[in-house]
Amino acid sequence: MRHRKKSYVFTMLLVPLVSMTGCATVIEEIQTKTGSQIEEIDKLVATQPASKPASEEQETQTNEQKMTKSPAPNTDLSLIIEDEGKGEYASSSYKPAKVNRALQQMPKGLSKDKAYAYLLGLVGENYKEDVSQFVTIENRDYKKIIEANQANFLPQPEPKVKKEQANTNETNVQDEKRQKNIIILLDASGSMAAEIDGVPKMELAKKVISQITEQLDAQKYQVQVYVYGHTGSNASEGKEESCSNADLIYHDNQQNLQLADQLAQIEATGWTPLALTIDQVRDHMQKQTASEENKIILVGDGTENCDQDALMSARMLRYSDVRADISMIGLSLNAKDENELREIVDVTGGVMQNIEDPKRLHETASRQLQWMTQTDRSWEESALRTLSNAYQYDQERLLRHREKLLKKVTLENERLLNTKSYVIQSQKLDSVTDDEIQKWIEDRKQQMEHYIDRKYQEGSDKLYQKWQQNIEKVRGNETRPTIEKNVREDYLNGEQTE
Repeated sequence: MRHRKKSYVFTMLLVPLVSMTGCATVIEEIQTKTGSQIEEIDKLVATQPASKPASEEQETQTNEQKMTKSPAPNTDLSLIIEDEGKGEYASSSYKPAKVNRALQQMPKGLSKDKAYAYLLGLVGENYKEDVSQFVTIENRDYKKIIEANQANFLPQPEPKVKKEQANTNETNVQDEKRQKNIIILLDASGSMAAEIDGVPKMELAKKVISQITEQLDAQKYQVQVYVYGHTGSNASEGKEESCSNADLIYHDNQQNLQLADQLAQIEATGWTPLALTIDQVRDHMQKQTASEENKIILVGDGTENCDQDALMSARMLRYSDVRADISMIGLSLNAKDENELREIVDVTGGVMQNIEDPKRLHETASRQLQWMTQTDRSWEESALRTLSNAYQYDQERLLRHREKLLKKVTLENERLLNTKSYVIQSQKLDSVTDDEIQKWIEDRKQQMEHYIDRKYQEGSDKLYQKWQQNIEKVRGNETRPTIEKNVREDYLNGEQTE
């Protein structure tokens, strides 16, 4: 009687967690409830537990919500890519010693699907967001780029402070001799202390800024450098101060040593008040002559996180009484920030770059320099150049995503095989179960690899078709009739109501 009572208690504990729904972590529950005491788990799950009191049921649900959801042991591709679960030690959370300790706690005699679920619960990856990223990249809206370039070549309204400016002939002369303003916005948020292949992001940011500014002709270009996120701290108590400051730390390109001195004082510190900085730059530029052309370059690793709308600030800049576009030099941007920053770049007609390898720093600086120093004679010429830059970037981004995802699949496969080998050596599974799980692991890898290659090719083809269609629209001047004198007001109002 005592033995049967003990089995029933363990049955109550195990039944909810060995189901193959993936709704709770197999590992944590088995470790917490049983340790390695249960030898034949399949025999125990046949008995159904008695109903629990409401208070106990509520506590159980709360505990399950706190736990990380584990992947289900799916073998069908459509279920694998939609699974919301992720292994406790998957991706960067991988800790071999902890994985081995968890495997030591794995009960003997698990059925093949439960054993597979146990391994996935340790090192199985989540692919749902990776799959959605393919869709995000291939659905890039190139129409926004055309609209931004069209608006950029509309007659510029004259600032109120320059109403007394000389006649048209004098204005034309000034247009020919005008300086371009190069405004660099340096992100000094706390995340800039992170490294890319052992090199701090802040160090890379300072180097790319120096490489760009040192090659600019001081007679043609006037350089300004703003910094944001450099005050307060990246903790909650430092947010208010950090989100309230953006400072102009350098003006004029004639003394590069001075710029180097100013940059040397900046450290990765706080939050990311990008909207505030764009607004401040716009206010400053509105006090300058209407004939000046402004190129703004963001250098950083993330987007706005001070509860403001950086995209709206970019729209207001584009349709204000200054000519300006915003480009981005990203430093290992995550997918979410890259998508948001790309919107800012597109709506202003700039170009996008993302440094993933420090060795490509010089190439990145050269590309940005070429973009800034070339003068377009018409909106069509500018649009064609910007579209080509955008298309090239999107193809490179798609390729990077494919390579990153294939590495993720390969790494998961290696870890799953290692965990399987460990439990076989520990004699927790028989040879028949071992062979079946081996097949599932290899099939999972092959299915994901084929799917990734297919999505990459489909996305690449779709981007090419969209690029060609928009190029033909610009060359055929099909979009010109859509531009009216009040395009700024109409476009801004339309975006606000989306």
